[in-house]
Amino acid sequence: MIKDKRDNTSISTLVSINSSASVEQDCAIGEYSIIGKNCIIGKKVSLGHCIIGKNCIMQSGSPIGEDRFAYERPDSGKLIHFPHLGK
Repeated sequence: MIKDKRDNTSISTLVSINSSASVEQDCAIGEYSIIGKNCIIGKKVSLGHCIIGKNCIMQSGSPIGEDRFAYERPDSGKLIHFPHLGK
């Protein structure tokens, strides 16, 4: 794990970040992540086990490639956990 001394950003050693990509402050880039060409990773983004293609923008605070608190309420009215899936 690499810690950036300017802020709280941490980047796993098992990550590939294209040299043209930008990672803003206070991010957590977890293992097995690939960040493509010309990407912008906003402040406080948390990602892991994912592939971010070229020219993508991850808005501040986004959780990518990780299970989060997402629920869906179908017509039955019962809350159902909605998984975050991706490549």
